Amino acid sequence: SDEELEWLRDLFKVDVYVGTANMGVPFVGSCMLANSNGVVVGHLTTGPEIVKIEEALGFLD
Repeated sequence: SDEELEWLRDLFKVDVYVGTANMGVPFVGSCMLANSNGVVVGHLTTGPEIVKIEEALGFLD
């Protein structure tokens, strides 16, 4: 919920994003590898999922 996201933002002092990878897998850590240079995602990851991931990681600034 929006309240839970706000609670997490306040608790961790970071932006919080909701998303999926690999055509809907909610555990994005099992579908991708990222560092400050870029991100590698599973082959089933859709374009909209990639955009959300890039936005969340700050690659679309």
